[in-house]
Amino acid sequence: MESRYHLPILITENDMGAREEADADGVVHDQYRIDYLEAHMRQTELAVADGVNLIGYCPWAFADLVSTHNGSAKRYGFIRVDQDDTDTSTYAHTPKDSFWWYTHSIETNGKALHGA
Repeated sequence: MESRYHLPILITENDMGAREEADADGVVHDQYRIDYLEAHMRQTELAVADGVNLIGYCPWAFADLVSTHNGSAKRYGFIRVDQDDTDTSTYAHTPKDSFWWYTHSIETNGKALHGA
């Protein structure tokens, strides 16, 4: 699109939905999400190196959200929300492993993608 319209590119809402289970402490260990996002971010670096005017990359959602197709069955965010399709939800918010990885990626301006 950039080559056709000569406009910068902003990637929005890129992430994966997964059926997730929290451990006994309520934490989700979502290495699959980290791997997915890291692979996509590495590709954005290659695109920029090739001259693409990429001005940003935004994951789908900060916290879990209700999907129009999956209800609460699949999770999408960096923060686990204790919510399900019953009346037993507490709506407590707990950072997933991906939250800490993404925080570090931002703090290092992407250097975390290369082991910094």
